[in-house]
Amino acid sequence: MPPTLLIVHGLPASGKTSLAKWIAAELCWPAVYKDDIKEILFDTLGWSDRAWSQRLGVSTIEIMYYVVAMQLSAGVSLLAECNFKPELASPKFREILARTDSAAIQVLCHTDGAVRLRRFKARARHPGHADLEVSEAEADAWRAETLAPLDVPGPLITIETTDLAALDYPAVVRQIRAHL
Repeated sequence: MPPTLLIVHGLPASGKTSLAKWIAAELCWPAVYKDDIKEILFDTLGWSDRAWSQRLGVSTIEIMYYVVAMQLSAGVSLLAECNFKPELASPKFREILARTDSAAIQVLCHTDGAVRLRRFKARARHPGHADLEVSEAEADAWRAETLAPLDVPGPLITIETTDLAALDYPAVVRQIRAHL
């Protein structure tokens, strides 16, 4: 069986990290999380403002692509979690999957915009993310924002993550396992 890349993505504060960590533990798969890498970069390179956070975000995603490609090349299935932008991530993942002869499953998290905004304001992340610099106008735009699936081969599982406490986590893993 070829190695599989499980892509867990969604908009900021959609619950993707919580879901991804649970899935990775259940599958016993290695996982790479955008914020974990970004926070290592903050701690080693420093942080200042939102523009710097965004620059490190671009570098973080490039590091993620590298790690994903290396693991798949070694025949290792893994999970990657991030708020991937479909127009940028789709071509990159298609190239990696083709080069490593790997499969992909994507899990797309959707959440009510007001819930995302409330989660975003309530969470306490590394100060390097510069979350406090997000303007009210930007935050208000979140209510209507959506994220399209990636254009990669393989199944798409869409999960409503508005109420993480009510989410049937075992059912999500059963869906993933059914595609493996």
